[in-house]
Amino acid sequence: MLNSSSVGLRISTDPVQEMTVKYPRVLVIKAAFCLLKDGKSIEHRDLEKTLQTLLSG
Repeated sequence: MLNSSSVGLRISTDPVQEMTVKYPRVLVIKAAFCLLKDGKSIEHRDLEKTLQTLLSG
């Protein structure tokens, strides 16, 4: 198996799956749907902002 750092490639990870490590799954899915409803793509940065907004409000 190739190590991504040795090849110099960045492996695209699923931001929703990544965020479920830090936040409850239901909250992450809700944030993802909020982004999709607004016509945005689900990117790590936008998902993090939306999660913070949901948690603060």
